[in-house]
Amino acid sequence: MYRVTIRQSWDGPETMIHSPHVNSLKIDNEDIGLDVAATPSMTFNIYYGNPGYSAMQNLVTLVRVYDTINNMDVFEGRVLNSSEPLESSGMTYKTITCEGLLNWLHDSRPGFIEFDGKTRKQILTSLIDAHNNQMTTLGAPYKCFKLGNIDMADTVAAYCYTDQEATTYDNIETLVKQAGYELAVRHESDGLYLDCAKTIGGTGEQVIRLGSNLISFTRTIDPTALASAYLPLGKAADPPTDDTTTTKGTARLTIASVNNGNPLLSDADLIKQFGPIVGAKAFDDETDATKLKASGSSTFKAMPVATVSTQVQAIDMTFVGKAKGPLLCGWTYRTLIPFKGIDDQLRITQMHIHINDVRTNTMTIGDRVVGQESYNVEMLKSIRGLASIKTAVQQQGMRIGKISAAATTAENTANDAKQTAADLKKDFDNYNFSGMLMTFKNYSQKSMRYRKILVIWAEKYQRLKQQSIMISSCNFKHARPNQNVK
Repeated sequence: MYRVTIRQSWDGPETMIHSPHVNSLKIDNEDIGLDVAATPSMTFNIYYGNPGYSAMQNLVTLVRVYDTINNMDVFEGRVLNSSEPLESSGMTYKTITCEGLLNWLHDSRPGFIEFDGKTRKQILTSLIDAHNNQMTTLGAPYKCFKLGNIDMADTVAAYCYTDQEATTYDNIETLVKQAGYELAVRHESDGLYLDCAKTIGGTGEQVIRLGSNLISFTRTIDPTALASAYLPLGKAADPPTDDTTTTKGTARLTIASVNNGNPLLSDADLIKQFGPIVGAKAFDDETDATKLKASGSSTFKAMPVATVSTQVQAIDMTFVGKAKGPLLCGWTYRTLIPFKGIDDQLRITQMHIHINDVRTNTMTIGDRVVGQESYNVEMLKSIRGLASIKTAVQQQGMRIGKISAAATTAENTANDAKQTAADLKKDFDNYNFSGMLMTFKNYSQKSMRYRKILVIWAEKYQRLKQQSIMISSCNFKHARPNQNVK
């Protein structure tokens, strides 16, 4: 299902180190990590005798993992580092760690650039241009990126500038990604493309369903970001001027002067449910208490009560030919788990792929922030899910009890029928029908009148004998025949 190849240059020939077919050409202990908020990564073990064992060069060797079922790359990057442990059994191998091509943005430093009156898209464009210029100048044009699918707001960002000591990637992280954007790299026939949007991905047709492809499920509700009261802080006052060299701290502006002497904003419903938990944020540009209160109120209302994330272990049904599209990181899929009260469109935000056994692939879906009302709904769903499980278990127990009782009754009935058949057979075996037949023959010689009786009893004897044989093989109870023959 997966083919892994390596090459020593961008346009160099590929060497296969893991075959998609059933043979001995394999890597082991592999883990491909995909995350919408981070650079893709991969680790694996490679053993002596593999054609790639001696070919792994840190920061040089390029690694590609290809999905032969869905005809797509699931990972492409370079070897970051390697280690070579030796086990007590004498087995030797290398553990390889790889990083995705997005980390090529760590290979350049853009220098000092100011951004005043620029949008996030313009900032990203300037940083990518600076990276491309350095890579081209240094003789590595294959590390250049073209801007691909860019979906960014046209609003002007506040004045900012680059950190001269930081890499291009780190500056993009600070100036672009922290505004809520995601990055992804695509390798096309004409080079590398960098996509940037609030959400990268689409909606898939495959359903993650209990009883179908879902193996395990864990839902985590994290309320650690909760604040039921809030302290907005404005710009700090200028330090006093005196003749000493001691640095003195100064208090920040608060909203006490415009909030009835109280520097805190609060939510009565949250305090009632969770108790007082005070959060805070500094608004360095705010010098007016009224504006500070407005900014603080807006931020406080938008704060999440909890973050809900769900980790599942599910099988991608495209590998067994039962789905139209694969499960992809960043894409949204219908997730149906009735016992947990879940029937939602949830996005895969993280994936761990194991190419030797796709049944062990894990995914994190959801990872969304919720407010107080949604938080309570999630709690109710969990409670209702537990109640559904309890009811199902009770119903199953009742069905098992009925089946057990029916089985016991059937067994007793069968034993009774068997004993009855044995008793009937014994009774018929004790009858001296042969002697009776001889007696009737003697009577027939004496009188024709007894001949007719002889024939009648002989026929009865044959019928009774046949009935005895039939009854001995039956599973139901018959009444015993009258033994008083006259």
